[in-house]
Amino acid sequence: MNTQHPVEGWPGYYVNRLGQVCSEYGDLTCDSSGKYTLRHRSSRKQKKLHVGAIMELAGLLVSADSGQQQEDEEMAALRRECEALRAVEAELRAHLTIAEQTIARGRKLNGHLLYLVRGGQKVEKMTRPRGRPRTKHYETDEEALPEQLDFEDWSL
Repeated sequence: MNTQHPVEGWPGYYVNRLGQVCSEYGDLTCDSSGKYTLRHRSSRKQKKLHVGAIMELAGLLVSADSGQQQEDEEMAALRRECEALRAVEAELRAHLTIAEQTIARGRKLNGHLLYLVRGGQKVEKMTRPRGRPRTKHYETDEEALPEQLDFEDWSL
């Protein structure tokens, strides 16, 4: 887990994923600004670098340029996908329009067929009477009236 990765351009220096920088001679310490001092053996030049820059040189971090390039590629892929979805949406809208027209024609045809089946009769709407509902009264039919009594047959 604490594998050491060599720092590119700085032979003899290594860094791990935790950000610990070491050389052939041991661990390095950072100064008060958080920078490590790296020295070249051959040219005797030295440079102060933050641990993030050192980790980037070792390939542990993605540089901003490569990250930007990756984001650009992702955005291009998302744009292509968006355009494909818009094309599918347009096609589905066209199918929906055709379906709506078919339904409208079917409704007209149903109305015409119902007219022909009913013999051209106009159907009246059933309306409910307004106000309080009326009570039922007996009709004047003989069946509806109670049977009348014959008093002559009675003997007193």
